[in-house]
This record gives sequence, C-alpha cells and structure tokens, in this order.
Amino acid sequence: MKKQLFIIATLISSISFGQSLTQANEPAIGQSIQMYVCDTTVSNLATVMGNNVTWDYSNIVSDGGATSLIDIVSAAQTTNGAFFQNSTKAISFQGALLNYISSTPTQRLSQGFVFNDAVLGDVVADFNANSEKVVAYPFSLGNSVTDNFNGTISFTFNGGLQTPTCTGNSLAKIDGQGTLKLPSNTNLSDVIRYVLIDTIFTQVSILPFPFPASDIQIIRKQYEYYNLTATSLPVFVYTSIDVLQSGSSTPLVSQKNILSSVQPTNTSGLNEQEKSTFLVYPNPTNGELNIIDSFNGSTTLCVIDQTGRVVLSKNTIKAAEILDLSSLKKGMYTVLFQSDDSVSSQKIILE
Repeated sequence: MKKQLFIIATLISSISFGQSLTQANEPAIGQSIQMYVCDTTVSNLATVMGNNVTWDYSNIVSDGGATSLIDIVSAAQTTNGAFFQNSTKAISFQGALLNYISSTPTQRLSQGFVFNDAVLGDVVADFNANSEKVVAYPFSLGNSVTDNFNGTISFTFNGGLQTPTCTGNSLAKIDGQGTLKLPSNTNLSDVIRYVLIDTIFTQVSILPFPFPASDIQIIRKQYEYYNLTATSLPVFVYTSIDVLQSGSSTPLVSQKNILSSVQPTNTSGLNEQEKSTFLVYPNPTNGELNIIDSFNGSTTLCVIDQTGRVVLSKNTIKAAEILDLSSLKKGMYTVLFQSDDSVSSQKIILE
C-alpha cells in the first residue's frame, strides 16, 4: 500500500512540476527567436504565482510593430566581450540587454550584464570577481536561490569614464507554472516563469571634487516565461532596469523592455521614447538641479507645478545645465523636455 501511495505521489509531483530548467535545455549558441516589442504600460503580473496559474497578456499592444531578436551568441564575439572572459555565452535581448553566463551541470552563473542608455552609453556590470548564481540545476516550481556578488560598473558620465566597484544581492526563482495567454487566442500550457531580481550597490561621482560620491542602486527585474516542450528560449520576457540615487524613489534612469513571441493584434500609434534621454540630479533637490541632456537638435525645457502651471521655462538648454529652483515652493514638479523628435518628462521633489 505504501509503495502504491509513493508511486501515486511521484506521478502527481512529475505532473505538477514537469517543467525544469537544466543545463541540457539551456539555450545553445546559435539559437534565436524573433520577438515582438510590446507597449510598456502593461503590468509585470508579479503577484500571479503558484501552480496552475494564468498569466493573461492576450490584450498586449505592439510598440509600433517593432521586432527584436533573442539571440544566443559567443561571449567573446560581443562588443564588450573583453570584460567577460569567464563567460561562455551571452543572451542578447536585441537593443536592450546582454546577459553573460557560464554553467555546469549543477548551476548557471552570471558574470554580469550590459545595457545601453542614451545618456550613459553602454553600462557594463562586470561580476567576474565574484559571479552571481542565478540557477541551481535542476530548477523547477518552488525552487529559489539567493546570492551575493561583486565586481565593477563601467559607464560614461559628465564626459568621463567611471569604473566604481560594486556589490550586489540577488534572488532567482521559478515562482509559477500554468497557462500563458498571448494575442491571437494563443494559450500556452505548462509554462513556467523564471524570475531574477538583483540589486547592485555602487558609488558614482555625480558632483565634481570635493563633493563626495553618491550612493547609487541599480535594480533589475527580469521575468522569463518558458514553454520547454517547444523551445529552450523564452516565449515572453518582461525586463525593467532602474538606476536610483540612494534615498530617492524617482529613478535617474528607467528602462522597460517587453517582448512577445506572438505578434500583438493591436499596435500603439504613439512614438514613445522609452530610453532615458537626460539625467536630472539630485532628486530630491534643495534648489539646484543638474541636467545632462542627449537630445538631438535644440531642446526646450519647462518646469510644471502640481496644478499644471508652468513656473519656469527655457527655450534652449545646453548639454549640461544647472537650474536654480530655490525661488519655487517646496513640493513635487514635472520637468518637461521637448526636442525636434522627442518629448520626455521627469518628476522631481523640491525640499
């Protein structure tokens, strides 16, 4: 009787937790999948977790019909490959993010990642000094792994290359298994969701000497949906990267990238600028606001209070500008930038 119960329990377990990430089904160099870039106003469905759940992205909207590739390439052949000599592969999310990895039969390690920002250029997060453990094979529903890692961050700011050291912590997990609803009545069953959330701590010289370096956090959240019976590549991806000054809830840089393997039936008519085109700091501010701008062509600026009134405006701004807001009342404002081809805004707090 006990043996029969054990067999039944084993069968139930294999049905409930049939999908697992392993080194054998890890994406191989040369594999790729075309994805459709989606509007970023959709939720990441972070709270939809557990067994037999449903993630509904059936009404997601295409971002102007743009496409992107998820491509597995040799790490050494990438532009920033010299930073990642311990990596064997790079998982490229075209135009957004490269994840550098190596693996053994028991684990997958990340040596870092690269993302591009309009102001900072290529931001290279290099964890070769102490790699980040992101999967413990086999990895299935209910499994998780936490890790601490360290390395360096490289980027260009205020016209100079900065390479501060960094530390970080991460949580990786398979937090759900169930049905993924995509456009055109596409329902994928037995899908698992892999989640990676990591936070990097570093210091950046925002203000010139003799001012001290500012504490900065880079928070990455990546949700990858796998239908492993069909492909070892993700069929849906939701990634966000926020760069924040310590003590501020308003990002200096904020990016989202949402990719679907099924083409959305609706297309957004908006031509949005998703990547940051400027930095404003410090935020909150006591009155002096620094602006670094990378718009193409002439740029106008206006500061708008919470009633919608324009309280400050400039017809043209330089690539690096300092605004004096000390005459304004304390509170929240919106800094609105408009150039020949883009409109962007940033919330600020005046203390």
